Amino acid sequence: MASVAVAAAAVALALAAAPVPASAATAASTSAAPVPGSAAAAGIRRPAGGVFHLRGKGLGHGRGLSQYGAQARAAAGQGYRRILRAYYPGTTLARGPAGTVKVRLLDAGGRRLRVHAERGLSAWWRGPAGAVHHRVLPTRMSGCRVGLWRAHRQDTRLSIDARSCGRWHTLVPARRVHAGGPVSFLAADGMVALADFDRRIGYRGYLRATVARGVVQVTNVVGLDAYLRSVVAAEVPASWRPAALAAQAVAARSYARYAIVHAGRRGYDLVDSSAAQVYPGAVRYDRRWRVAARAEHPRTDAAVARTARQVLRWHGAVALAEFGSSNGGYTADGGLPYLRAGRDRFDPAFGWTDTVRAARLQKAYPAIGRLQQLRLTRRAGSGSWGGRVDAVTLIGSRGRTTVRGEDAVRFLLGVRSTDLAVVSTG
Repeated sequence: MASVAVAAAAVALALAAAPVPASAATAASTSAAPVPGSAAAAGIRRPAGGVFHLRGKGLGHGRGLSQYGAQARAAAGQGYRRILRAYYPGTTLARGPAGTVKVRLLDAGGRRLRVHAERGLSAWWRGPAGAVHHRVLPTRMSGCRVGLWRAHRQDTRLSIDARSCGRWHTLVPARRVHAGGPVSFLAADGMVALADFDRRIGYRGYLRATVARGVVQVTNVVGLDAYLRSVVAAEVPASWRPAALAAQAVAARSYARYAIVHAGRRGYDLVDSSAAQVYPGAVRYDRRWRVAARAEHPRTDAAVARTARQVLRWHGAVALAEFGSSNGGYTADGGLPYLRAGRDRFDPAFGWTDTVRAARLQKAYPAIGRLQQLRLTRRAGSGSWGGRVDAVTLIGSRGRTTVRGEDAVRFLLGVRSTDLAVVSTG
C-alpha cells in the first residue's frame, strides 16, 4: 500500500502546508476545474521542449481507506467503526482467527540467510526423508565465539554454517537437508536478528529460508497482531488520533487476512514493501548490535490491541481492505461492492505537479519510433478531471501502443496518482 510514511517526501515537495487539518473545511486542495489537455480522448502533441507537464491530486491508488481522510474524520469526532463504514460500505466487523502470517523479506536472501548469533538461538530443518530436526545452536565453534549463523545455498539445498575464528564452519551439511529447505532460525526471546548485507533488523517470530528458482527466499513467520504492531506504526504517524490508528489497524489486519486466504502455494502471504504493507520489523540495530531504533510504538500497539482480531467481512468472507495515503478527494473504484468510487470531503486532496519527458516514454516503447502524441484514452472511477486515468496511448512515428491499468499508468508516467491531467506548455 502507498503509506503515509512512504509518501511523506512527496507531500513535503508538493505542499507548503502544515499537518492534516482538523476538518475537511480547512483541507488544502487545488481547483477541480478542467485544464487544457485533460479530455480523455484528446491527444496532447509532443511539446517543443519534449516535456509533458502534469497536474494531479492524491497520493496512491485511492482505493478504500484514505489515511489522511481517516485522520480528518477522527479529528471531526468519528469513531473507528464509522470511519471503516465510510470507506468500506456494506462490510461488517467480525472476529477473525489469530494465527500467523508469512512475510517475504524482499531485500534479504539471494544466496543465503544470515542471523545474529545469540544464546538460545535454535535451528529447525527438514531432512532428506522429510523428518523435522531441531537443535539449539552452540555459542562457540573451533574454540572461538560464534558471531553469525547462516543457511547457505548449495545448489538446491541449504547448509547450516557458523561464523567463528574468521571463517565459516559447517554444522549441518547440505546433504542432510531436504531439497529446497526449509531451514528456520528461532531465538529464545522470540526476536531473531537478521544480518543480511547492511540490514540489522530484529523480527518477531522466526526467519525461514527456502530455495526457489535457484534463489534463497527469506520469510518471517510471525503472529498476525505482532506483525501489525510494526505495520501500523510504519503506515501512519503514531501521534495521530486513536480512532484513525484503530481504523488503520483493522484495515491492515483485514488486508493481511485476505492475503493469507488467497496466498495459494507460493510459500508466503505478503511481501514487506509498499506493494503490500510496509513492514520494517520490530527493531533496528547498529553495527555493535545495540538497539538503534524501534519500529513499534505504544500508541499504535494500543490500536492493535484495542481492535484485537477484528476484521472486515463482506457476506461472510474477509474483505480486501485496500488503503492509501490520500485519494485526492475522490475514492477510486476497486471493482468490488465495498470499494466504491465517490467524493471524499474529508480527504485533504493534496495537489501536485510533475513532468514526464517524451524521451522516457519512447525508451519504454522504442517500437513506436519518435513519440508524437500522448493520449489519455480512458478514465475510470471518479476524480477531479472526469475520473482517474486508466489507459494511456502513445502515438509515434512508426506505430502506437496503449498501456492499460492504474498501476501500469502510474509506473509509465512516474506519478503519485492517476487522478491527473496533462498540460503542454511548450
